[in-house]
Amino acid sequence: MSQWFEYKPTSLGEAAKKRATEYPWLEAALKQCTSAMMKNELYVYFIDPSEYRSRGGTRDHQQSITLFGTNHGCVEVDIVKPNIVAGIELLDKVLCRKS
Repeated sequence: MSQWFEYKPTSLGEAAKKRATEYPWLEAALKQCTSAMMKNELYVYFIDPSEYRSRGGTRDHQQSITLFGTNHGCVEVDIVKPNIVAGIELLDKVLCRKS
């Protein structure tokens, strides 16, 4: 697994503003994402992946939210309870990935 690195969530926060009516808490939650770890070229973690309940951790998946226009292109934001950003899937890379 990769090492943690400093992350600047500016473009994620800007994209979240466009979804503020639906998710008024999302921009503030994304601004907390200042440390990240790459799982692979398609996924970025913002919390320790061992905390996911599906992997035996303590956090339940709440929802996934699609954001457009980030510095990563289109992303799927994974949210765990209570409104914590767990990570992002880089959808542009997923969809354009060569097999």
